[in-house]
Amino acid sequence: MVCAVHPAVQRKMLLIGFITVVSALVCPEGRVAVGENCYPEDCVFSGTVCSGRGDCIGSKCHCDRGYALSEQGCQPEDCVNRATRYYCGRHGACSVTAPFTCTCEDGYTAMGHSCVPPDCISDGKVCSGNGVCIYGLDDEPYCQCLESYAGKLCEECSAKSTLIGAHCIPNECVSDIMGEPTACGGHGICIPATKATKAFCLCLPKMKNIGNACIPKTCLSGEEGNYTVCMGHGTCKRKGCVCDEGYEGSLCQYEIQHCEEGYVSKGGECVNQLCISSSGDVCSGGGSCVVDHCVCDQGFALIGGTECTPLQCIVLGQVCPHGTCTNTDGIWSCTCNKAYVSHNGYCVPKSCITDYSPIGEPVLCSGHGTCDYLTGMCSCNYQYSGKHCDLCSTYSVATPTGECVPLTCVSDMQEDMPETCSSHGVCQRNKLSTNEYIDYCMCDDDYELLDTSKCVHRNCLNPMTTMVECTNHGQCFDGKCVCDSGYLGQYCEDYKCPEGELYASTACYPRQCVSEYNDGQRRVCGGHGHCVEGTGGFECECNHNAVMLDGVCTAVTCVTNSDNGVVCSGNGVCRDNRCLCDPGFRGGYCERAA
Repeated sequence: MVCAVHPAVQRKMLLIGFITVVSALVCPEGRVAVGENCYPEDCVFSGTVCSGRGDCIGSKCHCDRGYALSEQGCQPEDCVNRATRYYCGRHGACSVTAPFTCTCEDGYTAMGHSCVPPDCISDGKVCSGNGVCIYGLDDEPYCQCLESYAGKLCEECSAKSTLIGAHCIPNECVSDIMGEPTACGGHGICIPATKATKAFCLCLPKMKNIGNACIPKTCLSGEEGNYTVCMGHGTCKRKGCVCDEGYEGSLCQYEIQHCEEGYVSKGGECVNQLCISSSGDVCSGGGSCVVDHCVCDQGFALIGGTECTPLQCIVLGQVCPHGTCTNTDGIWSCTCNKAYVSHNGYCVPKSCITDYSPIGEPVLCSGHGTCDYLTGMCSCNYQYSGKHCDLCSTYSVATPTGECVPLTCVSDMQEDMPETCSSHGVCQRNKLSTNEYIDYCMCDDDYELLDTSKCVHRNCLNPMTTMVECTNHGQCFDGKCVCDSGYLGQYCEDYKCPEGELYASTACYPRQCVSEYNDGQRRVCGGHGHCVEGTGGFECECNHNAVMLDGVCTAVTCVTNSDNGVVCSGNGVCRDNRCLCDPGFRGGYCERAA
């Protein structure tokens, strides 16, 4: 028969009797020689330091990652019970390679990190799940129960605890202040006792620890150290006070009154039923009853005759559409339903939200449309399209910044990069009729609009022409005309003609045929003839409806005295078959003083 070796004896055997390499090194008491060094006894196992899987620091093994300290040194943590430090429960062996598991001796059951004897198992759990299995000095196994449990298999509560539900709770954490025995009033957790402290309740936020119970502050009245729960006339539940018969109020502070027909007891007095809201409160708790109607407090508004509602919860005349009105730390707001999210005080469908900004409000319909709160669909602005208004419509084009601009405001398109309003204005929409709109550019100061899309600096517009940029012979840059080849002048209105010729209209003509006016304009033969080459050089040949006066073909409609060649009564010039009068004169022939 093989006798079992007591663990204490086994420990000594491991230290001194079975060290295979005997060292001549003599170590002080309490230390053991390993190789050429002395180590604390608690760090030496089977002749090795920490079983070769850790370091000895301060007379204690600190095991490598994945290993835990046991009675046999640093062993795979999956084979060590940290509560008892038993290696495979003293009755098994750990596998050599991962995954590490215990292979138990006959009669023992692998449970967790241990090999457990049948004496410690109950209902498939070690010590009923309320203790650990350890071995006594006689090497017999038994259950060592947690503080609140007792019995051979830790199956019952100790005298210092109370059974609540399926758990034994320390009496220091038990109270019936909520109407029945509860652990910390149901609003906290019980911190077990230690050698230095008793068990105590750690309460959740907005709770007070009163008589071993965590009580909602909404159930309390009085001052610190002298609180009363539900005024002593009710029981505190999760949602507040449940009053005893004959009492009412949020703190059970009012006695119920016996009222005549048409009146009900509220707040210790009889109130007209016409003031009772759907919640059962007087004017929803936001006002008072005056005779037979509600008068709301400041910051509240009357909805539906009896509902005094916080102004912060009224949206489009309704109370928090798609949400509920809630009060958080004295601040009223709408708390949106599950499929909705708050946006500028409204509860909008999540299907309309295209971006959740880390700060500020979420983005609605890409910022380019409005959300239909009933259908959850985006209605896009006219220049955008797509499910979330993130595409340009057929009437617009995308700019480098991602903005969609109406085509009527695009002044230039280079390499698929549209220029808007010549970069000197903004595009805006103007309503023409019920269903008709026009998009055009609103130009910056000192710029004029040409058609609907081009903003041109006024220094580039020839006053003698009708809103034409650089007389159609150049382009405007920084308020100055850059003329095409061959053209010159402030507005590119002139052309560098051969010597003896002048530029008029669209070509160069002999100087003899060009009429120059005081306003800077030039006309070929006064605009009423054509230039011909005669025997003495170039000269004008007038049309049938014009006569030659002072070398200029003049329309007969402007001649007031053909005998002496007076044009426009001498008080104007002839232009386009009619008289343009000098200042101070008027009439078809400038014949009258203005």
